[in-house]
Amino acid sequence: MAGTTDFVGVRVFSDLRSTVAKIDTRDSTVIGMVLPAPLADNTAFPLNEPVRLSTEDTDQLAKLGAGLALDTVSQIKSEGIVADLAFVRVAHSAASVPADKLAGEINNIVGSAGAKTGVYGC
Repeated sequence: MAGTTDFVGVRVFSDLRSTVAKIDTRDSTVIGMVLPAPLADNTAFPLNEPVRLSTEDTDQLAKLGAGLALDTVSQIKSEGIVADLAFVRVAHSAASVPADKLAGEINNIVGSAGAKTGVYGC
């Protein structure tokens, strides 16, 4: 369960409950995320273009659609981290062979420095 107060300094929970303190990283750390999101809104998340994605913006998160990108953001939120992410959506692979699909998606995530795609899109 995420805490409702901002994280300041170090906290010690003496009762050892399962408590997660909210940590707002927007002023100190940028999380970069480059993933395929085949169900994402094409206008909100164009391919290979960096988009500022807030973990608190429910409308923007809904436009991600179900899948790995939304699952990743949900995991970040479940850890109590509030952040603005630098998100680059890349094309997903339509290959039917699992090894080929994985190779295609890894190639899309890595991208090209010259074309400024994938991780070079940021």
